[in-house]
This record gives sequence, C-alpha cells and structure tokens, in this order.
Amino acid sequence: KDKEKVDDGDRSWLELLNSVEASISSESEKLQKLTQMILPKFVARLITEMENKMMKQKTNDDRKKKQKTNNINNQRKRQDLEKFMELGLESPPDMPQVFKDCIKDLGGSEIKLIIQKFLQLTDLRSQQNRLSMSLKQIRSTFLHEDEERMLNAKRQM
Repeated sequence: KDKEKVDDGDRSWLELLNSVEASISSESEKLQKLTQMILPKFVARLITEMENKMMKQKTNDDRKKKQKTNNINNQRKRQDLEKFMELGLESPPDMPQVFKDCIKDLGGSEIKLIIQKFLQLTDLRSQQNRLSMSLKQIRSTFLHEDEERMLNAKRQM
C-alpha cells in the first residue's frame, strides 16, 4: 500500500515500476531509471512543502510582531492620556511660595499660570536657552500688547 502512495505526479509507483521492469532487465539500471523519474519531482515537492511551512511561520511571526507593536502603541496611548489628564483636566496646583518669591526677585510681576507641562531635555539644556511652549497648551496670554505686536511682526518676516 505504501508503494501506491508514491507517485511522480501522474502515475502511481506500481505503474512506474511495471513500465521500467518491462523495458529494462538490469536491476541497477531499473533503480537508476526510477530514481531519475521520481527524484526531481520528489525534491520539488519537499521544497514546496518547506517553502509553505516557512511562509506560514513568517506569517505567524509577522502577526506576533504586529500584535506586540499594537500593545506597545496602546500602552503609550494610555500613558499619554494619563499625562494629558494630569496636565489639563485637573485644576492646576497652587504655585509654591518659594517659586513666587524667586520670580519677584528676578523682577517678575503679574504672576500667573501660563503653561503646565512635563519638562523635556530640550527645555533643560542651557545651550538651547529656551522653554518650548505649544500654543495649544498655553492657558492664558502673558505678553503685553507691544510684545505681541513684535512677535507677530517677526512671524510675518
């Protein structure tokens, strides 16, 4: 029965064996002829099966990578939402008196909350000498009219 399962794609093993035995008398020539007939298709079938397994594995790996990426993105979104809630949905904390005193000592006046944000490395580097403020995060205006005009003039340039 096992021999009936082996074929070259078109004929069963028994048909191949019968045709070879009818035309060739030497056992070594029979074996060589059967090998020439069956081996290329057998190898091609093995290669196809291996390629199919590899494609299936690649598909599974891609699916796992995509799921992992989605999990990471969802986690980041949750963290961003938590930060957003900390920044904007709660009432701002009172500024410590030490900060207010420091601002007054530097010549500041009209002390009010302009922006509440998490500081980034670029905000802290002395070489950059600035504090990045997104217009969407600014809670109240803080420039005087003449300062606003100067800023708008620079923007138009």
